[in-house]
Amino acid sequence: MRARLYSWLAALPPAPLPGATTRGWFIMAFGVFLGIALTGLITTAAFGADWRLPILMVPLAATSVILYSLPASPLARPWAIVVGNVVSAVVGVVVAHWVPNLLLASGLAVGLAILAMGATRSLHPPGGSTALLAVLGGPTVASAGYSYALLPVGVNSVLLVVLGALFHRYVSGHPYPHVAGTPAAAPESGNMSYAIHPADIDAAVARYGEVLDLDREDIEVLVHEMERAARFRQQGATDAA
Repeated sequence: MRARLYSWLAALPPAPLPGATTRGWFIMAFGVFLGIALTGLITTAAFGADWRLPILMVPLAATSVILYSLPASPLARPWAIVVGNVVSAVVGVVVAHWVPNLLLASGLAVGLAILAMGATRSLHPPGGSTALLAVLGGPTVASAGYSYALLPVGVNSVLLVVLGALFHRYVSGHPYPHVAGTPAAAPESGNMSYAIHPADIDAAVARYGEVLDLDREDIEVLVHEMERAARFRQQGATDAA
């Protein structure tokens, strides 16, 4: 019991986000501002300021955080954002139609949305909120029916992906959509050459027992870069001696 308490306490201090910088945080915030503001303006210009349905869906804020802060994440891929949000919206509308109890419908909508995103390989955390909004959105969303999945959900998602791609290309400098890098040649140590295969990555992740927010190819690139850095460090120590 005491060991478990210590483990909980050890997990409380915030851990730094790898790769994040002060400049990067300002760029992320600016990107989110532009993304949401321009998505709202474009949607209003294209479809009119008809506030029977919200022009901007609330989960768009969470989508923006992922898209602009973690563009290399599988959760930020265009497929995940668009398909994840749209299928979650459809699930939410179906549950809202067939389950009158709001508490039961809320849990079912989010749970089934996760299953739908898993089945379509489009896991996107804000999709849970998109499904929940379909249940708790009231008569306005209910009267929209399945068109809710098209407007605002589908339109907002597509616009945000396009704006995000332009922002990362011309402002942040991060490639988006992200394509995993090609691993460099594995370094040699003595007479032994370390060659990591995809199956080794799968086995290590399975033993780790946690879902990682990285592509397997990106993990392989990082491992090889660490090996290269360690090799250069060892060579430097040898040369200095």
